[in-house]
Amino acid sequence: MHNKYAAAGLKILTVTLDESPAEVRDRLQKFLRDKLRAPFETVQLDVKNSDKSLVEKLIPEGVPVIFVFDRDNRTVHKLDKSDDEDKYATAEKAIAELLKK
Repeated sequence: MHNKYAAAGLKILTVTLDESPAEVRDRLQKFLRDKLRAPFETVQLDVKNSDKSLVEKLIPEGVPVIFVFDRDNRTVHKLDKSDDEDKYATAEKAIAELLKK
């Protein structure tokens, strides 16, 4: 999706919930950046030290979760494990509609 919509303004951010040590996360970032040339940023949510209610609010059904935000940072879609449909197709449809505006 990044390659298809980046020129129109799409930004992708991935969030990992693993509790790996910093050096493991740093190696992962380097691999994503250098080997895969991932065109997006990956950040880690510190689940151990985060407010548990925030984590439960963000991912109540577990991972993976896809959030689609509009240009004003409002949540347009939240697709999680409870959704039976193809999350990526639904997210892409929402993204395509938002980028038309």
